[in-house]
Amino acid sequence: MKKYIFLAVALLSMLTLAGCDKLPSSGSQRFQIVFNPNVRADTFLIDTQKGKVWQVIKYTDLEDQPTVWQPMEIIDPDGDIGVSPKTYFERHPPIKKK
Repeated sequence: MKKYIFLAVALLSMLTLAGCDKLPSSGSQRFQIVFNPNVRADTFLIDTQKGKVWQVIKYTDLEDQPTVWQPMEIIDPDGDIGVSPKTYFERHPPIKKK
């Protein structure tokens, strides 16, 4: 559990250093929304307890262009919070160039 919190805090720190801001919160809330004020597409929802991350996306090819939180697949060397590199490449084999 501590590893998940550490990873979420590390991601928040990296986004802050990259010029991102987070919405006002008490800091003890489980879910945090962080965003880059310079790039609208860089908006993330972070579960600070489980280390899960979602990115906000807009479906421009659907009527009313709904905005949704899309889960991000995390590649983790140990496979603790996401999938291991081996599992990821088994699911998504590299594209062979012609």
